[in-house]
Amino acid sequence: DEMVMAEANEEHHVVHVLIAELKGMLEAGSTGIDFQAKFTVLAENVRHHIKEEETQMLPKAAKMPPAERSSIGDRMASRKAQLKGGKPVGVSKPKQPSVAR
Repeated sequence: DEMVMAEANEEHHVVHVLIAELKGMLEAGSTGIDFQAKFTVLAENVRHHIKEEETQMLPKAAKMPPAERSSIGDRMASRKAQLKGGKPVGVSKPKQPSVAR
């Protein structure tokens, strides 16, 4: 699990580096073959990362206790808001199933 997370963090880092390089290329007006190649590498990295999340991380998360999943969801929502420059937002608790009487 630690190795999967370490790889995921590195993959996120690579994506951020490639995006920064692509932005620089756009600002410089360089949208030729090098830009296209770098964009293709970015797209391939993202597709690979998504596949790993869907096949490795999400199945493990599905087996977690609901309270732990909820806690992770809250942390992810907070981090997402932070990355977008906003304040952390409250995450509503999942509805409890009603009990038939």
